[in-house]
Amino acid sequence: MWYFTNAGLAAASKAALLHADDESLFPISDPIMGVLTFVPMAAKRQPNSFIPDMDLDINNVLIAAPHMLTVIEQGDWAPDHVQMLAALWGVLMDHKYRSSAKELDQLTWIQFQVEQCFQWHATVNGPLGACDLSDFSTIMMATTCAEIVDDLETRTTWSTNTG
Repeated sequence: MWYFTNAGLAAASKAALLHADDESLFPISDPIMGVLTFVPMAAKRQPNSFIPDMDLDINNVLIAAPHMLTVIEQGDWAPDHVQMLAALWGVLMDHKYRSSAKELDQLTWIQFQVEQCFQWHATVNGPLGACDLSDFSTIMMATTCAEIVDDLETRTTWSTNTG
């Protein structure tokens, strides 16, 4: 999603200016979809020059979501897939964790969004098609929160025992 944040879009604009006359193509392999695509060199970025979805803050996700929806609509995604992603973000926008002052709630909100998008990518080409991202329960969000707490406790225990 970082590519659709203000910083990501600015980096893409800068790269496009640097390679405006370069018509070279660069191959990119998508391990999830199993597809090899070729993109203009202007779109290539340095490794690790972006922020993984899990490390984005809520504000950047809120900025990126509408940009991403616009691009995927223009990219001829199936209308039901676009609607499903829009519905997920719509539900998440209304979720109480989005505006919570608690860091754990915010981490849960981000992680849940990341997991749902990963789940969608994992099922989209399966025999049953993409899962419905907008249909989730409070239990699913609570499970994500518990996983984050467990991970934080494991890291704390590990650093205490090794430090």
